[in-house]
Amino acid sequence: MKNTLITSAILSTSLIFSSITSFTSSASDSDTTSNFHAGLKAGYFFTNIDEVDGGNGFGFQLGYNVTPTLSLDLEYTSGTFDATVANYDIDFDYTTTALYVTYRSTGDAYLLAKAGYLNEDLSTSFLGVDLSEDESGASFGIGGGYRFSESFAGEIDYTVIEENINFIGLTAQFSF
Repeated sequence: MKNTLITSAILSTSLIFSSITSFTSSASDSDTTSNFHAGLKAGYFFTNIDEVDGGNGFGFQLGYNVTPTLSLDLEYTSGTFDATVANYDIDFDYTTTALYVTYRSTGDAYLLAKAGYLNEDLSTSFLGVDLSEDESGASFGIGGGYRFSESFAGEIDYTVIEENINFIGLTAQFSF
């Protein structure tokens, strides 16, 4: 009986050990999604304010993949607007910082949808006076992308920043 108990314990231990090693090796073989990604963005700010022309924007994106399809993304974008007010030409500096929850579908070609919280800052110097306005609120966007490899993807997205300002951007995204 003692011999049978020892043999059962050895067999049980080796069965558990082999199950754990086969589970971890198959999980690591199938998990090819990188946890972090970073991207460079370039795009155009659109505005529906008559006196204000849209402008180019550039920025970056840092993200963490919570699951293969869901990530938390920090985005920063900066650009300029031109406006004509009472026959004066005014240049505005514009920056946004946002935290999004982003869904990306599976496959090489994929769709994306994002929603989050955004802070925007608009500043200018007019007739020697520095002016600045800062607002925060909800933001969302939709788009798509293509995974060229496990470590590189390209994306295009349309983001609603606020009622009067939207952004269309291209992102070169690197996963690591």
